[in-house]
Amino acid sequence: MRVTSCGRGLALGLLLALVATTATAAPYLLVSGRWDNTLVVIDLAKAMEPANDGTPNAIVNRVRVTPDIAPNTPASGQPVNVVLSPDRRHAYIVNHSGSVTTKAAADFQHGHAGTVTVVDVAKALDPANNMTLNAVDAIIPTGNFGPVGLAVTADGKYALVSGSEGDGPEDGGRVITVIDLAARKALHHLELAWGKPGFPCPPNPIPHAGPHASFGCFARSAASHASCASPSRAAGSETLSSAMKCTPLWSKV
Repeated sequence: MRVTSCGRGLALGLLLALVATTATAAPYLLVSGRWDNTLVVIDLAKAMEPANDGTPNAIVNRVRVTPDIAPNTPASGQPVNVVLSPDRRHAYIVNHSGSVTTKAAADFQHGHAGTVTVVDVAKALDPANNMTLNAVDAIIPTGNFGPVGLAVTADGKYALVSGSEGDGPEDGGRVITVIDLAARKALHHLELAWGKPGFPCPPNPIPHAGPHASFGCFARSAASHASCASPSRAAGSETLSSAMKCTPLWSKV
């Protein structure tokens, strides 16, 4: 499984994906709005004009990427990453805290079950879909916690999503989840090797929040890239590298 497209977290949690469309001459940027739970579409040419500095003039559209968890109450998913499909028809948005309440994310932004929102790019570019869920094709539970990094395989069939946190704690994540993009579901997890911090792993107890002296046992899988499965084999029976092993899918979403 060769990974050719991946996202990398920035300090403010904003990820950019360049979209060139045939309908217009100018490309766009797709930007995740971490705390407003939207995907923001920006006209790149307008964004480069000094006259538009500090204004919303370059913003073409905003589309929602998290569902309502109560009437007129969107989930606080903390979308932190945007990755395009190889054919650029879909954007995959990693929701760090999945579908939790605004209060839960504000109280502690880590350790929540994550999701990946599948957005139709053409619909995202349509102003008629502004601040709606109309551009969303699917929302996929990852079955892991605190996801950040995402990579799409060259054939566009699978996504690899990091689980960078534990179930509740900020530390504790060391899995890469394999998602079938056609079936829109998580298949299994690849468990990463323990770190080598110089003390026994895992720590007991696992620290709830960082920074902490016992950090170091868990791979910071938000920045991990996986390349261990052969696309010629059936899903679930791939050959894994010595640093990983395939584990049954667990889910607490």
